[in-house]
Amino acid sequence: GTGAISILFHSFPYGEGSDALRILSYFFFFMNLVLFVTFCIISLARYTLFPDIWQLMLSHPVQSLYLGTFPMGATTLINVAVSLIYQGDGFGGQGFLYLLWGFWWIDVVLSFLCAWGLVHVMKTRQDHALSRMTAVWLLPVVTLIVGSSTGGVIAPALYPISTSHALITIATSIFMVSVGLCLAFMMLTIYLLRLIVHGLPPGATIISSFMPLGPMAQAGYSILLVGQNLQEILPLRSSTPSVLTSESAGDIVNVICVCIGFVLWALASMWMVFAVMGIYEVSRRNSFPFKLPFWGLIFPNGVYANLTIALYRTLDSPFFRIWGVIYAVATMLLWSWASNGAPTICLSNSTAFWHFTWAWHTVIMGTGVLSTLAHGFPYGTGSTVLRVFFMFFFMLNFALFLLISGATIARYVMFPEVWGLMLRHPAQSMFMGALPMGAATLINAALITYQEWGWGDKHYLYAIWGFWWIDSLHSLQKMTAVWLLPVVSLIVASSSGANIAPALRPHNDTLAILTSGFSFTMVIIGLSFAIMMISIYLLRLICFGPPDVGMILSAFIALGPLGQGGYSLLMGKIPFAMAYWGLIFPNGVFAMLSVKLATVLDSGFFRVFGAFWSTVVFVIWVVVTVQTIPAVIDGTIFSAPYLSDSIATPAPAPALANEDKFSAPPPSHCQGDEKSMC
Repeated sequence: GTGAISILFHSFPYGEGSDALRILSYFFFFMNLVLFVTFCIISLARYTLFPDIWQLMLSHPVQSLYLGTFPMGATTLINVAVSLIYQGDGFGGQGFLYLLWGFWWIDVVLSFLCAWGLVHVMKTRQDHALSRMTAVWLLPVVTLIVGSSTGGVIAPALYPISTSHALITIATSIFMVSVGLCLAFMMLTIYLLRLIVHGLPPGATIISSFMPLGPMAQAGYSILLVGQNLQEILPLRSSTPSVLTSESAGDIVNVICVCIGFVLWALASMWMVFAVMGIYEVSRRNSFPFKLPFWGLIFPNGVYANLTIALYRTLDSPFFRIWGVIYAVATMLLWSWASNGAPTICLSNSTAFWHFTWAWHTVIMGTGVLSTLAHGFPYGTGSTVLRVFFMFFFMLNFALFLLISGATIARYVMFPEVWGLMLRHPAQSMFMGALPMGAATLINAALITYQEWGWGDKHYLYAIWGFWWIDSLHSLQKMTAVWLLPVVSLIVASSSGANIAPALRPHNDTLAILTSGFSFTMVIIGLSFAIMMISIYLLRLICFGPPDVGMILSAFIALGPLGQGGYSLLMGKIPFAMAYWGLIFPNGVFAMLSVKLATVLDSGFFRVFGAFWSTVVFVIWVVVTVQTIPAVIDGTIFSAPYLSDSIATPAPAPALANEDKFSAPPPSHCQGDEKSMC
């Protein structure tokens, strides 16, 4: 669903090519990439931790069909990467294109495995009945159609490089859309019979009635692309068959494909009307709560809007242009509604929000420093690989910033009494300084996109500058706090100002001088306080020894007692907690300083050491991330030390009505054959 929104912003027929639409398309692309990687890791962790669930899932007549969403989600990433990033912005060159082509071939294999393999599983391992059928049956076969449209997007990019590679891609796409469309027509015939004989699906399952838009609309879009590509490539001068050498072959094929595309658009429109009437009929009788399958609304409606816009460009029809815009906007609103509905699932576990501390903002600090390290890495500077790493961590950090900030606000709205408890805690309150430091890493990365990649104009720069002032004022309010973490927020924000000042100089000397002066003042004050705090911390180590197990990781914040902190890590067997995220940012800025000294002094030692320590920081980030995901899943990471035992932890909200019984693992008392019954 999120990938479809990125495609719609890229193809929107009004303001096409504008900076606003490009930025929105990039935003949803990288959000989609972050979601794709996150969900893949979670899925891999799930089946690694609980291997028995794989067979249970395959035998389930509904949940197993959602395997088809994996290759379909990947195709949306490939589509935008080719059309927007490679063709639109010229990013990566030929190597990047062939990397995407390789990913597409992997996706093709997965699509065939889903389409043919899952249909085989449906016949041999699952129990189905016509009365229980829904349009979810379409999910495995639609993978072929969606994959074929991606081939149609890649082919014109390959054609200037290799005609044979483009033709192979087009031929594969034709094969896929032909097989997928035939299977989809068969499934839709059965689905129509089910509706006539047994009526509309009950409750929230009526949402699946929008799924027929997917194969019809995406097949129409794929066939339109086939016609356009063959019109450009044909006739072939070196081909023996006359059908490929005729001067009019390309035009004839294109006209036929346009006609087929229009017919499929008409069929998709019919199913859209059926779906609207069906949902109205069911919801009129009884309402149903938001559930995860509601996200299935977005992709089929998004590809229907995309086909409508493609027909406008092909036929130059005002009707298709206006209707395409209306439907695209409606789909974007649908995505917003689904995004707002999703937290109702998460909010059902109030305990997680009750224990959601400011320490989570160290995740933003640690992830943000990796984008800066990728940009400044002393080997392969400016290479495609490092630029991809930079953009990935920048967008990942931006998504994390929005998510964690939203969760923090939700926590204090839901439980306002926790605010006072947090402020009185001598350690946890200090983590409030992580908010401006995390924001500073985003500002630094955004400035790189402006200075080196040419994103936006001076208004984009002034927006970054405005965010820096907000971030700096927030940091100054922390200046009177007692311990090191809030004080460091001054130093981090000052480094952002030092980066912004040279970008402001061509536009406004006064603002540049003001920013530099303010940054200098901040770093002097912050550094003075930091030296005081480190001196006090050293006195504490001498007089009282290292901190206890829960706080030993704070030794890395100063980066003075590194040896003591590392020794304690090796000897103490510290259990995993949010404090581990505090390792990444201080080590990251230490690596950044080493790389900067290598540039200023032209020193081989600092260059090698900076590269080595940057790699160490990346490895730490990976290890901590891998540890965090299962801890989030099982809830063990949510523990706020300042919440008194006398205050009762809020009970989880009751389960949503009509919840799918497969959505939760079987109770622990279920054994053997009883497990499947549970």
